Amino acid sequence: MESDASRDARGLAPGTTVTAIVKVTRAGYVPAGISPRARISPTMFTADLTPEAFERLHQDPLVASIGPTERLRSSKS
Repeated sequence: MESDASRDARGLAPGTTVTAIVKVTRAGYVPAGISPRARISPTMFTADLTPEAFERLHQDPLVASIGPTERLRSSKS
């Protein structure tokens, strides 16, 4: 079970999901229990993560990084 400190550190409230970009070290690898939304490259994809899934990914040695997705904004006025 995830601790309150771990959840607070990740900034995710229980019962919520966040869309994240997941980078792995092995091409084609998708951690158990994760459903990719879109594949960016052989080692990168997006996924909707619960706090529990986020914590599991942080423990997976084949996960290189996890980052939030951000909407791109036009620089035109």
